[in-house]
Amino acid sequence: LFIQAKWCRFTGSAASGGADVAVFHGSNCRFTECSFDVNDPSVYALSYVKTQDEISINNHVVDNVFRGIGKGVLVGNGGTVGDGRCEGLKINGNYFYNTGAEQVRVAEILHVSIAHNTLYGCTGSAIVLTQRGSGADGVYINDNRDGALACITTVEDTGSYISSVNINNNTLSGGQYGLYDPLGIIRAHVRENRISGQSEAGIFLEQSVNSGPYFFFDNIVTEAEGVDCF
Repeated sequence: LFIQAKWCRFTGSAASGGADVAVFHGSNCRFTECSFDVNDPSVYALSYVKTQDEISINNHVVDNVFRGIGKGVLVGNGGTVGDGRCEGLKINGNYFYNTGAEQVRVAEILHVSIAHNTLYGCTGSAIVLTQRGSGADGVYINDNRDGALACITTVEDTGSYISSVNINNNTLSGGQYGLYDPLGIIRAHVRENRISGQSEAGIFLEQSVNSGPYFFFDNIVTEAEGVDCF
C-alpha cells in the first residue's frame, strides 16, 4: 500500500495532543506540492516510519512548503529494531519556513537525499542528524540553502551512530554554527560548501569514540573578526 498526495493542505492545531500532522510508511509514497502548517511546537509536520516486517523504500517528499511554529520532517523513529531500516527517501526542492526547533531530523534510514531545499527561520537547527534504532547511514545533503541557529548539527538520541554523510555544495549562512558535530560522524565528506556569517564558528568538530575520517575539499568559510572558521 502507498499514498500519493498532491496539492493537499495538512494543518495541525495548537492542541494536537503530541500527534504529528501526517505520518506515512511503506514504499513508493509521494508528497508533492503540498503545504504543511503546524501550530504545536512539539510535533512534526510529516513523519516517515517503518512498521514490523514491512519493506519501506523509494519514497519522495518533493516541492512542498512547511510553515507554522512546529517542527518539519522526521525520518525514522527506531520502532522496528532488528527488523531493518526504511530505505531510499528523497527530500528535495522543499521550502521550510517553519519556526520550530528543527526542520529536518534524520534518525534512522539507509540512504536519504536532502537536496535543493530552502531552510530558513527555525529557532534551532535546520538539519539534525541523530540515531534512533539502527541510526542513519548514507546521508546526502546537497545544494541546500540553510540559515538557522545551527545549519547542520548532530545530537545524541538513543545512540550516536551516524555514518557516511556527504555535505556538498550547500550555502550555510548565519546562526551560531554552519556545521556543528559534537558526536563525530563516521566517514564524512564536506565538499564545495559556502559557509558564512556565524557568531561562534563556521565548522565545529569534537572527537568522540565513534569519530571516523573527515574529508574537506574546496569549501569557502568566511567569518567576521573574532569568529573561528574552523
